[in-house]
Amino acid sequence: MIATLLASIAIKSVEMPIATFQTATGVFGTTNTQSEIELGRTEYEKYLNSGLVVSDENRIRRVQRVLDRLINSLPSKPYPFQAVVIADNQVNAFCLPGGYMCVNEGLLVEMPSDEELAFTLAHEIGHGYKRHWARRAQRRQTDTGVEILVSILGNQPINNDQIILNAIRYTRELESEADRFATELYLRAGFPPDHVTDGIQVLSKLFGSKSNEPIYQKTHPDNGDRIKNIQKWSNELVESGVLKQLEANSVEITLALLFGKLPVVANEESFWQPVRPGNRWKYEVRKDGKSLGEYQIVCVSSMKVGLTQVSRFTRTSGESSVDFQLIADGNRAFRRNKPSNPDSNWELEFILPPLESTEEYQGNLWKSIKVIDVECGIGKLSNCLEVYQKDARGRVSRCWYAPSLGLVKRLSESSGIEEILTEHESPLDHSNAKSGSVKTLLQN
Repeated sequence: MIATLLASIAIKSVEMPIATFQTATGVFGTTNTQSEIELGRTEYEKYLNSGLVVSDENRIRRVQRVLDRLINSLPSKPYPFQAVVIADNQVNAFCLPGGYMCVNEGLLVEMPSDEELAFTLAHEIGHGYKRHWARRAQRRQTDTGVEILVSILGNQPINNDQIILNAIRYTRELESEADRFATELYLRAGFPPDHVTDGIQVLSKLFGSKSNEPIYQKTHPDNGDRIKNIQKWSNELVESGVLKQLEANSVEITLALLFGKLPVVANEESFWQPVRPGNRWKYEVRKDGKSLGEYQIVCVSSMKVGLTQVSRFTRTSGESSVDFQLIADGNRAFRRNKPSNPDSNWELEFILPPLESTEEYQGNLWKSIKVIDVECGIGKLSNCLEVYQKDARGRVSRCWYAPSLGLVKRLSESSGIEEILTEHESPLDHSNAKSGSVKTLLQN
């Protein structure tokens, strides 16, 4: 039974199915921030009303103290992160959609130090902040996957261990991402680097024997490997000096001036937007079949700031050129238009929602329509994602993105202007795909 399995699992996020990855009119509606908060709040209230909420003020204050310190160190706060302590001796904590967290008393007993608790909570914040529940649902779009996830939430018995393993086969990847996120957040919150692995060491002592692990724990990265990776990431951050307190004339001030306040922590590589130096895109601008000109975008450099990769681009049109910075993070990209201006802020450039779902942000809307083949200036590209976008001023455009290549076509429905990719050069293949080429490495 799931209840039996969860009785001995450590730090397992509860991940919820979302139907809109398969249908735009699914059970949970669109995937904007508010709907995620409402979804998580509904489940969170079940715990609040369960009669199992701990009333011990010392435990409550401890969790809140550590949580506040971590939340205040996030680059942005998309969700109302909050936690409740549950009277349960299982060593467990999890994050629901919308940032709602549940922490079991058993975890607090086994992790008496704030350092142990801090990394654990940072790990769960990472699951919520990175929307791992949504990514899991997107990747496991089968009836079996949904059945398993619903059963986890409902604490219903499932007898087939292989089905369970299949349903959560991406857990290792997501757990590793959450560890990477937690390492930086832990350090940014000012917790000591020497104790960054203490929480995982507790888990290693409790669940170190592979033969004694429950079926879920077998999908997690090995605790020994987790400790090595976390220590490696921590050393990189400490040695970089990025996380030290700012001092006059320090390298940290220089970094702050160069990159501003980063909008993400430990960004994920983007499937749709390559950011390696040497990538070059050339676009022709057309209207009513007539060429209006062309422009070129080149990724000129890339630098790690903490565990976040920041890339610099140059856009050239005729004799004029402008520089901007870009952070690609999973299905999102953030842009900073004036790298030389320390007051220049990062703005959301785009969101590419999972197929047939919608996301909204500050009056802007993005909806992924379908995956199709697209003809552009470098030939026919397969598996392109068509995205409908409406900005805060009501202007509508349609964009097509190719895997590992980026934007290949954009049509402004209000102006009728088209931007079409005519050349692309990648540092991976050292080839130059031009208009009329038979095929590129990204084509079938």
